Amino acid sequence: MVTHQGVRYAMPANACGLPATLHLYPARVRIVCAGGRIEETHPRFPLVGSVSYLTGQRAQQLAQVYGSRKRLSFMRERLVELGPVGEAYVTELVHQRPHTWQGCIERAFALLEQLGEPRFRQLLQRALMQRLFGAEYLEHLAAQVDGPREVAS
Repeated sequence: MVTHQGVRYAMPANACGLPATLHLYPARVRIVCAGGRIEETHPRFPLVGSVSYLTGQRAQQLAQVYGSRKRLSFMRERLVELGPVGEAYVTELVHQRPHTWQGCIERAFALLEQLGEPRFRQLLQRALMQRLFGAEYLEHLAAQVDGPREVAS
């Protein structure tokens, strides 16, 4: 992660520990490291919260995390980073399902990767408003919104 003025920008896992240069523009930031071999461009300000991930970065980072407890912690933290809606949902999930929340976190993280941040945040908000805590509810709500999906051939 590269931090600038309180905003954290995600980098690929293979950039961990490498020095980076941040180029600041009015609407975006460009981060370059490893002599230009690794480069990412993020919106200057995330839509919600203070953490910016590009599509697929969470999954790439998760692939580099070893150990089931560390992987679970990583996924839970990524959900909490979604802002107040993520924090509220994870908190309620852990309290409502003290023995099964771990599996729900894994499935919710997969849904986040599938839907993307904006749609997943809306989904969490709907689930919170309806007091539906569990991955099966999130998956059901997502299916209701999307309707049946066509399989590409």
